Amino acid sequence: MSFRAIMEDWAVFAQDGEVSIGTVRFVQSNRLLAYIENYGEVILDKTDVAWASEGKVVLQPGCLPRKVLDAIAHAHDQELGTR
Repeated sequence: MSFRAIMEDWAVFAQDGEVSIGTVRFVQSNRLLAYIENYGEVILDKTDVAWASEGKVVLQPGCLPRKVLDAIAHAHDQELGTR
């Protein structure tokens, strides 16, 4: 599916088959604004997305900056009581 087909409110995943880590807030032609749970909003480039389909955006962890990877690693800390 085309990057441009991504819609606001689609779920964001670090990897396919895992729990959602956030939500798409805004989409432009070559980047998107996503909310990462327990962190806040981050801008992701088109190259940071592995694939998107049917309300899911799956990221490419190897392309992400360290601060985003750290945010993803702690996205569910509040739910788990570890932060």
